[in-house]
Order: sequence, then structure tokens, then C-alpha cells
Amino acid sequence: MLGSISGRWTGKPHVLRADPKRCGPDGCTLTLDVVACAGGWCGVEVTGDGKVCGGDTMTLTQRKAESGALSPYFDGKLSLAQGSEPYVVEAHHRPAHGGEKSILTFVGDTGPELMLFRRSFPFNATLTRVADAVCKAEKPVS
Repeated sequence: MLGSISGRWTGKPHVLRADPKRCGPDGCTLTLDVVACAGGWCGVEVTGDGKVCGGDTMTLTQRKAESGALSPYFDGKLSLAQGSEPYVVEAHHRPAHGGEKSILTFVGDTGPELMLFRRSFPFNATLTRVADAVCKAEKPVS
């Protein structure tokens, strides 16, 4: 279904380098279980080798489909560190095709809105869908 991003997504964003909870000998990893929730999609961070469900870390809403769009875009917020300002993000979903896995690409920055040409320290990540989501969102679908 166009727009469905449900599942477990994982990748190695560069912004996490200084966070010992997310970094190990193989680098820094971000794993999210993305599930439907009130208002769109919620991302629950997964830790402990994929066995521990944390709290809601991300919220996304799908943009109105543009004419001829083959894959959807989403807007939302991503909070990675308690006590810090969340990233305002834009996500693009590329569904699996021709043997390639489905990917979810993020760009973002702190602040009230995403301004791609602003000079800053942006968040960017490409997460790959690796399994079905197991964790549940704190904000249930109403």
C-alpha cells in the first residue's frame, strides 16, 4: 500500500557518534519500530539487540500526494536525546523493488521548521526495513 511504512527500520546515522548507548564496536545504530498511531505514524526506539522497546521517539504524518508521485513523503519530529530539542524531519519512503529492500530516508534539523538551505548541523539517515514491527506506540490509534 502506498504510504505504509509499518515495520522495523535500522541504519547508521552519523549524528549518533557521541552516544555510547547507541554505539558499539560496529558503529552507531538507530533502530525504530514504526507503527500506525493517532495522527499518522509513530517510531518507537528499539535497543538491547532488538529486544527492548523504548518510548515514542518519532512522529510522522504523510504529505498530501503530489500528482505522479511514485513514493510518499512524510513530515514530523524525531527526538533522540532526552532534554534536547527534537529534529524537525522530512522522510521519504522508497518501497522495495527489484530485490532491493525498502528504505526510509530522513533529513532534518533542530528548530520550528525544516529549512534545507540553513547553515546548521542537520540530521540525516537512511534506514532499511528489516522486519515487522514488534513494539507498540504510546499514542494508540484512535
